[in-house]
Amino acid sequence: MQKPKELISCLLLVLATSTTALAADDTARVLRELDSAAGKFKNATADFVWQTVQTEPVPDTETQSGTIYFKRSGDAFQVSAHIRLTNQKERPKVLSYSDGTATLYEAFTGDFRVYKAG
Repeated sequence: MQKPKELISCLLLVLATSTTALAADDTARVLRELDSAAGKFKNATADFVWQTVQTEPVPDTETQSGTIYFKRSGDAFQVSAHIRLTNQKERPKVLSYSDGTATLYEAFTGDFRVYKAG
């Protein structure tokens, strides 16, 4: 009666080992494809929802949603996030970064700030 249990145990061990090896090969292949594609990257766009959680001194959560854009041209890299909603209210903002300079424009208040990234 022990042989069927031993056989099943061996089969499960072989299956688990081969699955792990296949997963490792698949991961290596995906990483090679990402490295290859990185050289050809020009731009990307995505809709996003992000949350900022503050725990101290007063617990608070802020949710912002909008569209983010990435662009690469040669060695230059630009990113811009167009925030449409903050906590489900229209509070348009534009965050951008290019050539070592970050900017923030808040349409609701009319504030425009420039930061040198360093």
